[in-house]
Amino acid sequence: DLTDTVEGFLDGVAKDASERRAETRLAADAPVQIEVGARRFGGRLQDICETGVRIRLAAQGERGELESAGETMVVVLPGGARVEAKRVWLSTDEIGLRSSRLAFEPHLHLGKARKAAA
Repeated sequence: DLTDTVEGFLDGVAKDASERRAETRLAADAPVQIEVGARRFGGRLQDICETGVRIRLAAQGERGELESAGETMVVVLPGGARVEAKRVWLSTDEIGLRSSRLAFEPHLHLGKARKAAA
């Protein structure tokens, strides 16, 4: 029935969130760019893990532009490395991006060895 379906779905979401949070996220502080088509947005890397990043947006007011820009973006890391990622969440001054593979793994050196707050 519908109740069982909803409960099963919610259990799956909770398990997925728990597994994602189990990844070690390293605190970071490095300049990055977010590209969406021809548009570029500046920011600072706040934390990084093998499959995602949290970026503080450089300018106020970019949230609306990023929200309407679509989900797929390119993160340009220090040194010019480019990683395609999808927007997972967006707040007034930060954005969370996730890659479908271990695309950020070669760049973990940008982070500091400590578990970032959940």
